[in-house]
Amino acid sequence: MREKNAHRNFASESTNHFKVQFDGYEHGRLSRTVIGVLEDAYSQIGRDLDYYPSEPITVILYTNQDFRDVTQAPGWAGGYFDLRDGKIRVPVRGAEGKEALLRTVLFHEYVHALIFSIAGSAPAGSMRAWPNTIQRVRPNGSDSPSLSTTWTAPSASAT
Repeated sequence: MREKNAHRNFASESTNHFKVQFDGYEHGRLSRTVIGVLEDAYSQIGRDLDYYPSEPITVILYTNQDFRDVTQAPGWAGGYFDLRDGKIRVPVRGAEGKEALLRTVLFHEYVHALIFSIAGSAPAGSMRAWPNTIQRVRPNGSDSPSLSTTWTAPSASAT
C-alpha cells in the first residue's frame, strides 16, 4: 500500500535496458540524467563483466520520505536494490548539482541488479553475502564518497 500511494502521480521513461519510474512533477528533468548514467553503467560494467541483462531493469526515483516509507531502509541508505522484485529504488531529492554522487549510487545499485540477473533463480538467502563483494564499486574507478555519507536527507517536511 505504501508503494501504491507513493506511485500515484508517477510517469515512466524507457530505453531498451531500463524502465525509469518517477514523479513527473518532482523528478521530470532529473530522469534524463538518471537514464544517461544507467546507460553508462550498462555499457561500462557490462563490458567489464562481459554480461548484459536480457530484460530491462526497473529503476524507481523517489522523494527522500517516499523512499524511506516504501523501502523501510535506514536513513543513511543512498539506494536500495530489492531482491523480491529486482527493482532499484533511489531517493533523488537534492540530487541536482550532485551528479557524481548520484552516479556512484546508480552504478552501485546497478551492480546489485546485475548480480541478481546473473544468479537467475537463486534463492534470496543464498545471496546474502554478495553485497560485501561490491560495496566499493565506483564508476570509472573513482574513489568518491558514497551518496549516503554526503547527502543529508531533508526532514520529512522538505520531501
